Amino acid sequence: MKKPLLLLVFLISSIITFSQTEKQKAEKYLNERGELVFTFTANNIGEIQKLASMISFEHGQDLRNPLTITANVNKKEFQKFLDFGLSYTVDSEKNEPKQIQMYDASIHENAQSRVLAYPLTFPLSAYPTYAQYEAQMTAFATDNPLIAELVDIGGTVQGDKRLLFIKLSDNVSTREQEPRVMYTSSMHGDEIAGFPSMLNLIDYFITAYNDTGHADHTRVKNLLDNSEVWINPMANPDATYWLSNDNSSVTSSRRRNANNVDLNRNYPDNVIGNHPDWVSYEIETQNFMTLADNYHFVVAANFHGGAEVINYPWDNTSVRHPDDDWYFLISKEYAVNCQNNSPNGYMDDTFTNYVWPGVTNGNDWYEVFGGRQDYMNYEKHVKEITIELSGPFANKTPSNVLDYWNYNQEAYIEFLIQGTYGFTGLVKDANTLNPIKAKITLVGHDALGSWVETELPLGDYYRPINAGTYDILFEADCYQPYTLTNQTIADYQTINLADVFLTPVPPSVPSSLSASSITISSATLNWSSANGGTGYDIRYRVNGSSTWTNTTSVSASLDLTGLILNTTYEYQIRSVCNATTSSYSVSSTFTTLAVSYCASNGNSVADEYIGTVQIETINNTSGGVGYVDFTANITDLVLGTSPTITITPTWTGSAFPEGYSVWIDYNQDGDFADVGEQVWSQAATTATPVGGAFSIPGTATLGSTRMRVSMKYNGIPTSCETFSFGEVEDYTVNIVLPLAIEDTQTLNSISIYPNPVKDQLFIRVSNEIKLLEYKLSNILGKTILSNKFINSNNKLDVSLLNSGMYFLTINTDRGVITKKIIIE
Repeated sequence: MKKPLLLLVFLISSIITFSQTEKQKAEKYLNERGELVFTFTANNIGEIQKLASMISFEHGQDLRNPLTITANVNKKEFQKFLDFGLSYTVDSEKNEPKQIQMYDASIHENAQSRVLAYPLTFPLSAYPTYAQYEAQMTAFATDNPLIAELVDIGGTVQGDKRLLFIKLSDNVSTREQEPRVMYTSSMHGDEIAGFPSMLNLIDYFITAYNDTGHADHTRVKNLLDNSEVWINPMANPDATYWLSNDNSSVTSSRRRNANNVDLNRNYPDNVIGNHPDWVSYEIETQNFMTLADNYHFVVAANFHGGAEVINYPWDNTSVRHPDDDWYFLISKEYAVNCQNNSPNGYMDDTFTNYVWPGVTNGNDWYEVFGGRQDYMNYEKHVKEITIELSGPFANKTPSNVLDYWNYNQEAYIEFLIQGTYGFTGLVKDANTLNPIKAKITLVGHDALGSWVETELPLGDYYRPINAGTYDILFEADCYQPYTLTNQTIADYQTINLADVFLTPVPPSVPSSLSASSITISSATLNWSSANGGTGYDIRYRVNGSSTWTNTTSVSASLDLTGLILNTTYEYQIRSVCNATTSSYSVSSTFTTLAVSYCASNGNSVADEYIGTVQIETINNTSGGVGYVDFTANITDLVLGTSPTITITPTWTGSAFPEGYSVWIDYNQDGDFADVGEQVWSQAATTATPVGGAFSIPGTATLGSTRMRVSMKYNGIPTSCETFSFGEVEDYTVNIVLPLAIEDTQTLNSISIYPNPVKDQLFIRVSNEIKLLEYKLSNILGKTILSNKFINSNNKLDVSLLNSGMYFLTINTDRGVITKKIIIE
């Protein structure tokens, strides 16, 4: 019995020791490098799919071991992985610095090409320092200004490196009618086989273009004369030179940027939405997104490592791209060019559902959300693929660096030439003949962003496509669409279509106006979308006013805010097409809600009630009712001042302890629930009178609002309470701006007459006051009339108004004053 028991103890001990060792190694690398590469085996495909949305896979499933995955994580992501309870192994070789040959001029000058002014010698067989790289990119442009331009699209997290492109074309500084094509490499900072290869390609293009005797001169010249070629050798330099303080070594390069973010999971995703990795868009991501916003690219490729395969869309869904056949065509072409120029075994990885070695649909391989490839295809209509240049963690010796260049050189060039094939042409305004922005769709074929659009100022478009016959739809805002039918094209063919002239159409008048989500101060306006509109002009005003407020919207809906409560508004809409507008629609109206304050009262005033309330100009004595609406009593309260309120209780017999509270609806939202709106309170007392000062906050909304005064037997009342003994009274206070003493005196000199009034109300002012506008409200706060004073006409016609009490608010150049009037 002892031997089996000892064996069992030994096995358990070994498992624990192994587990501790793996955990210790994982923690070590996460602390040292900020990321960890490890391998795990899932229990089923479902687990792999869940983890794919949480962590980054170094490369996808192997047909021979479909549940075994190599992953790359930061600390936070590793904790998410550990929640699955899966075992894992940490391979030191994948996490330790790599033996990589850095460029040394004394060693690497004996090469095929040497330009004395260049910092580097080509073709490269080693990796340059960042300083050598930046100097070489500058030298390409400086020494070849007619065909090469350095384009800096922005910086990185660390701030000491730049994201650089070389743009190549025959008239490089002039925008011509030609497709724009792009390569970018190493957004994963440790997948760097493409880095020196792209520098080699730039040098190759320049050399072959300038040398008429070069064997490849004709092909390269044709490419650069008829396209713009953009090449970015290094898209994540912070990670490529990780842990190298002077940016002189790539031996500790890592996948993620300096913020520990996988840039190829950091793009908007059309399946699961923005920020699929739950972090903000990194500065590198933002810079590349801005580039795609500003420039239309026709085809593009993004170079990675970890496998040897051409990966085409989609990564985030098993749904096939509308151009699936074309993507397979160009991907197979790239793979075959590599296979024909390398020993057996290169660029021939196979994955699920493969048809040709070295070619895979992205989602067939493994699922990725937030990838650049899907973003560029769906959002920017660029035919972009991902090219995995090198096997996992390949040793980047000098021979490797040259091998990748030699294996891919032909494929590099032929892929870019694919961007020159397909349908191309111009779209213009039929009246002005000016180029316009338009959308070009292959009818019955395009979906999911596969359509293309023209680029201004030329109005040119480029649509690579598989061989076939297509109907081509041309559409533009404010223009009548046009379909070009039965257009036939072959593979590897360019068809220059005749210029398409679209006829402008006038925008239609919006209809079906309605208002929804109406509150006391806001409303949402809705209307039917106008044909051919690019936007809308909206104007609204208080019903009966002569002055419109104007605003705009790009959609058939608009949220209005800052409205006056219990007020009827009139509004009209017109549609806009570029510089042309429709007529305004017929008017429609809506009425904002009146403030409806909660009820509060005392059930009995037999023993006590509020006798008198005094605050500023209010001095109101009353009998006991339980609740009384004294909102016809109004006083001004000045922002920033501290008025005093005094409350005198009345007892019909013995004095009882009474609690008090006062509220002011400072933001005029119909309640007393906001912070600071209970302005004063007093615990139960038999003292008489009671009161105190309170401050009017500077954030209070100007104008009339409700003040509630409450007295409750033996406790402090709440704002919406019904209690047994006591009383509640509501008043109106008018929140106004502070005035200088002389302004106050001047405003007080304004008089209105006659009051009471039946027909015409006159306003008498001194010469030193300029009347600006007025608003007449009823006791519920609803605006009845409002307008500007015009031509010194200081009279109002109130003959059509109902009898009752009103408040006239007069706005002048010296301040605002409110007067109470009675209409008979």
